[in-house]
Amino acid sequence: MGSIQPDYLIAGIFILTYLLISLQRIPFLHLDRPGVSLTGAVLMIIFAGLTLDDAYKMIEWNTITLLLGMMIMVGSLRDGGFFRFLSHRALSHSGNSGRLLWFLVFLSGILSALFVNDTICVLLTPVILTIADDADLNPIPMLIALATSSNIGSVMTLVGNPQNMLVGHFSGIPFFHFFLYLAPVAILALIANGFLVKWIYRAKFPQKQFATFTHFQAPRVDWFQVNWTLFVFGGVLILFLAGVSLALGALIGAVATLILARKSPQHFFVHVDWSLLLMFASLFVVVGTLKSTHWIGLLDTLILNHDSSLFIKYLHFTGITILGSNLVSNVPFVMLIRVVVDVLPDAKTFWLLLAMASTFAGNLTLMGSVANLIVAESAKKKAILSFTEFLKVGIPTTIISTLIGVCWIWLVT
Repeated sequence: MGSIQPDYLIAGIFILTYLLISLQRIPFLHLDRPGVSLTGAVLMIIFAGLTLDDAYKMIEWNTITLLLGMMIMVGSLRDGGFFRFLSHRALSHSGNSGRLLWFLVFLSGILSALFVNDTICVLLTPVILTIADDADLNPIPMLIALATSSNIGSVMTLVGNPQNMLVGHFSGIPFFHFFLYLAPVAILALIANGFLVKWIYRAKFPQKQFATFTHFQAPRVDWFQVNWTLFVFGGVLILFLAGVSLALGALIGAVATLILARKSPQHFFVHVDWSLLLMFASLFVVVGTLKSTHWIGLLDTLILNHDSSLFIKYLHFTGITILGSNLVSNVPFVMLIRVVVDVLPDAKTFWLLLAMASTFAGNLTLMGSVANLIVAESAKKKAILSFTEFLKVGIPTTIISTLIGVCWIWLVT
């Protein structure tokens, strides 16, 4: 490796990269998050004196592989119409607006734990808008319930969202153990979120009876493709529970899906978020370079340099995580703080807190998670989900769900 430039230069590139990432998009540069991340990685290589081989070694390829495998399997289910069918069956038979909301909260939460929250928001948003039209309901409470519940539900498993996948890889916590610790947190937080949405929108979302939806037709489903993919996905979950690495299990599932499908792999590759994979790989290089400097010690001091009870330390760490996740987004923050969590006493507990808090932090504001933005953008032609409207639910549900998480983890670890 070439000679490293002064630490302040590396820190400057890091700060600039994360600042631009937090802005979502830079109009005058026309760069999005993946573009900014790639630019930051290249600048690190140039100014830190790295070779391409040095940069490649910093990339956590197991995480990239896990994401790719899950995207292919979810893409097959999406292409086959499984999510449209499932949402139709669950939501169109609810009977009244109250049960409809609870159906939505738990359907989006549970599906997000298995199939990644961003995907569920993409698929359920148009369904909700159609149901709202047919049932003459205000769609805003349901859209907010979808976004917040998908974020909450995704905390249950190591494959529920990208930051959990990172935590799973970095921490080595087994799939089933992670589920046992955080599934109760997710269930309790989903219940609290459902009651919160119903209470806040009690005037705009009254109890209303309806028998059926006249215009919402059952979707067409390729059952051969869906059944085989579900069979494969079940096998992958068994592999996870048996202790097979997340990356290998997901890769096996992806290959099995492609082999068993009666379609060209291109049908599934179009559902892979290649931009997200590029962003992950680039951020690994950005953060990996910063690790070679003394600046990373500042995070360690910020987290550990205080005398307090264990519960207060958990709250302190959780607060930093929520703040950091909203400043630079949860995935980059998890990549950054991992080097500190690795050396903390009782690191397993802090990994669980990190997964919980970085996920629930996404509910704080409309910009807090990609899932929120997907719902808002997908619905904007029929319903405007504003920043301030989201805050009505976002602030209290983040506080309540996070306190539930901290208390539960404190009690069981």
